[in-house]
Amino acid sequence: MEKRGFLFLDRKRAFSPVIENVIFIILNIMFFSMMIVFVTRAGSGASVLEQAYAKEAALIIDSAKPGMSILIEMEDALKLAKKNDVNPENVARIDAKENKIMIKLSQRGAFSYQFFNDADVSVAVQGIYLKIDIKEKMQNV
Repeated sequence: MEKRGFLFLDRKRAFSPVIENVIFIILNIMFFSMMIVFVTRAGSGASVLEQAYAKEAALIIDSAKPGMSILIEMEDALKLAKKNDVNPENVARIDAKENKIMIKLSQRGAFSYQFFNDADVSVAVQGIYLKIDIKEKMQNV
C-alpha cells in the first residue's frame, strides 16, 4: 500500500518539474545554437556578396557613359565562386531585355539588380576583375 501525505511525497510529481525544466533548457540551447549557425552562415555567405556586387555594378552602369570600360575588383567573390564550384564565366551576366545584372556565387541561385541606363552593356570576368563595357544602343531603322 502506498502512503500519501506530508512526509511521503509522490515521487512522480516531485521529479516532473525538474524534468520539464531540463527539457526546456535543452530545447532552448538547441534553438539558439541553430540560430547562431544560421546567422553566421548567412552573414558570411555568398548571398551577401552577390547582393553587394550586383548593386555596386548596377550603380556604376547607371552612372557610366557610352564608350566606357569599367573594372571592378572581385577577388574575394571569385574565390567564393570557385569554392562553390561556379564557373567564372557564369559569375556575372546581363539580361538586356529587363536591364538587370545577375551575380552568381553559389549553385543555389543568383542575385539580380536592375539598372536604368539605356545602353548596350556587356560583362566579362578578366582575372580578378569584372569588366563592364558600355556601348551606345543600336537604333532600329
